[in-house]
Amino acid sequence: MSASYDDVMVSLGLEPSRPKRGRPTGSKNKVPSPCGTYAAYMQHKVRREQACEACLEAKRQYYRVWYAKNGDRIRASRRKGGAS
Repeated sequence: MSASYDDVMVSLGLEPSRPKRGRPTGSKNKVPSPCGTYAAYMQHKVRREQACEACLEAKRQYYRVWYAKNGDRIRASRRKGGAS
């Protein structure tokens, strides 16, 4: 008869293992993001699909906002001649 790992830990006076938090690795029950979002664009890329027009527009908008927020840092890095 084989004892489980948790039974052995308890018999040694140690705490049994706790289950990991979050979704198990390789779980397929993730709800896909709706098209027209940056997350959906990334899902197209992961699946190696051609992104739909709504997702491409969402990607463009994401990068417009990102560059508006980080543009000064990018331009300063380019003037120095490298990444900071």
